Amino acid sequence: MIWGNKVIPLILIILLLTVPGCSRVAGPFQEALPVSCDVAIIGNTVAAVTAAVEASRQGASVMVFSETDFLEAELLEEGAVAAPEETDSGEATVESRQFLREAFASSGKGLGKDWFYDLLVDNSYQDLNWYSRETGLEIIPESLTRFNLANNSPEKAQHSLIDSAASKGVLFLERVSIDGIEQSKSPPFFTIWLELNNGLKKEVSAKSVILADGGYLNLSQLLSKHAPSVEAAPWRNLGTGKGFQLANDLNLDLVQLNYFSYGLSIQQNGQWVEAVTYPYQSVLVVGEQIMPLGGKTREQVIGALHGDVEREGCLLVAEAQLQAHERRQCNWPVYAGINSFIEHYKLDCPDLTRWYSRPGDYYRGAKIKAMAVYCIGGVAVNENSLVLRQGEPVPGLFAAGEITGGLHGQSLLPGAALTEALVFGRKAGSEAAVWALR
Repeated sequence: MIWGNKVIPLILIILLLTVPGCSRVAGPFQEALPVSCDVAIIGNTVAAVTAAVEASRQGASVMVFSETDFLEAELLEEGAVAAPEETDSGEATVESRQFLREAFASSGKGLGKDWFYDLLVDNSYQDLNWYSRETGLEIIPESLTRFNLANNSPEKAQHSLIDSAASKGVLFLERVSIDGIEQSKSPPFFTIWLELNNGLKKEVSAKSVILADGGYLNLSQLLSKHAPSVEAAPWRNLGTGKGFQLANDLNLDLVQLNYFSYGLSIQQNGQWVEAVTYPYQSVLVVGEQIMPLGGKTREQVIGALHGDVEREGCLLVAEAQLQAHERRQCNWPVYAGINSFIEHYKLDCPDLTRWYSRPGDYYRGAKIKAMAVYCIGGVAVNENSLVLRQGEPVPGLFAAGEITGGLHGQSLLPGAALTEALVFGRKAGSEAAVWALR
């Protein structure tokens, strides 16, 4: 049980007495928990904690439940997209708004939601700066609408955001089992059954609930049913998928479950690991095709591996072409000659032996493939972040972050995941608080 980040039990009990809208359960420390709150949030993702901060700012009592303690480091490492504002007016520039809006539409290929794109464009820069103030991360422009985060420590950023939420009265319970949820037609509308890490069973009532615990990449049954050819990246196989289990219990609408964002994975020592970088002079061999990777974006490489058919490929680079720093970073197996490389990977690419002028030299190579790193499909929501059941909004039940579906479209614009977590997280937190306090 965690209040904020790390607080001793005595301070926790004192704070519990001051939480607005939450009652105190008598008994030993393990039982000193509120039995009700205005807003209950499932998950401790960036979207979840962002929603918690916003809901508490609206005056709601908030409790956050999570079965695991994980960080969405990839979101911070990838950065964000936003439409910068004019210094004087505080409004986004026409150029940046139009550019970002068109980028969203192009990435979505007509399958996303226009209202969602507009929401991100209208609020992205303001919410990104809010996140910077809350976490201490510096925003560094990379291009007109692309931003990186300096002093990037996922642990520090997440703890700063949790501390900010805790200072506003939010109660965090991590590593608890969420056994189920029941909806009723009268207040408090939702009952959540929990098992604490000491085995104690608890029931918590809430007027509104936000599902925000990430995607379903680790739900093998769901993947095999809706996307049998998709393989989840092991470094992104995080979270519990509890939100999807609860969504199934509540018969919520699930959409575009076969849509994902993909990352590059290299095989090293028999294990698939994230391809953080690769030498500039590398070539990609896919079937009989050879693609030089110098100047190619990661999206182009992913596109070559992930098309109508999922395919593995191989990366190859001549030892003589490696720079000193690349030689240190590239720990791929070394092959004495192109033919040795071809035989090892059983390739059928006749042109490869003629690609290099000295095929007998030493080469380094490794298998590579595209693996799912982010769920684009998920729980259907409307513009107020209310989840849908048979196309109709479910009163008091909201969702934000990776668990939502049908918003981005066919693909995810790089940097859009963090932007969505911030913008839609704040939206869900505000809407859930308004609903609970009305």
